[in-house]
Amino acid sequence: PFKAGPIGNAQTGPQTVGDLEAPTIQVPGSTIAAKDIASQTMVQGALVTGLPVFIQHYPGTVAIGDTITLYAYLAGKDALTGAVVKNICTVDLIVANGDPILKGDPQPIVVPQAYLAGYGPSGSEAQPQPGTLQMNYKVTQGGGSTWSKLATPDGTA
Repeated sequence: PFKAGPIGNAQTGPQTVGDLEAPTIQVPGSTIAAKDIASQTMVQGALVTGLPVFIQHYPGTVAIGDTITLYAYLAGKDALTGAVVKNICTVDLIVANGDPILKGDPQPIVVPQAYLAGYGPSGSEAQPQPGTLQMNYKVTQGGGSTWSKLATPDGTA
């Protein structure tokens, strides 16, 4: 009998080495602490549409048709079950005519709120640990790709 199986290894965490500048995670308003982005704030739906992230103009030639894949690495505790949960969510953008990045400006990408919800605080009630969020992105041009450095809402990696 023939058995088919996956080839390679599953990605379980961030790509830790990158040549491009880390994305900028925009924390909207002053009522949401950066450390709470993937915590109860998201569980409660405080960011109705999503989390704005900005990709800086990258070195070399930015071209129409480049694919920018934003990766969000989430970890926390499920508010309903109490189980530890982790996930990697992606948002793709194909650079199109008129996009800001073609003019050298930061390119916005919005991570939908639904992708980020459900990664609440873990630990004990006395010492809760907020859910975590890290992001990076990959630019695919032609047959190759280049990764960015890693970013967190508070600016640490």
